[in-house]
Amino acid sequence: MPITVPKVKISVRAETRAARRYEKLVRRSALSAVSALPKKAWLRKAEAYELAVTLASPKQIQRLNKQFRKKDKPTDVLSFPLWQAHPTQASVHMGDICLCPSVARTYAKEQGHSLEQELKVLTVHGILHLCGYDHEADDAEAQRMFRLQERIVAML
Repeated sequence: MPITVPKVKISVRAETRAARRYEKLVRRSALSAVSALPKKAWLRKAEAYELAVTLASPKQIQRLNKQFRKKDKPTDVLSFPLWQAHPTQASVHMGDICLCPSVARTYAKEQGHSLEQELKVLTVHGILHLCGYDHEADDAEAQRMFRLQERIVAML
């Protein structure tokens, strides 16, 4: 059952001029996604939450993918969970998500839907990773994560 999150600040920053057109879509998708999360997804109770999303170039996300996952190739989404309390405010930083619209465009074509739809899926996917869901852990966890992802995306 979804819970009402008191306050969620979502910052979205495009690293390329082409990606700027997706900032509002990603922000709206992220806000909708966090409000649709099940209660157990919230790892820490707080008055407010924040997360950051970066829309990166293939080169930028490849560098991050190599550094943090040891995979030297561009990818569509990376999540960096943090869940750290802000030192001077009553908020918790959930973490950071990095999306690559260029790579997402390729996957969107393969899936037969729009880039906008793929960015919604990836935004939800990244947020679920921030909340501790991991489709690489085992098959049962992957099924739980993807079922929840599909439910949330259907609400967007």
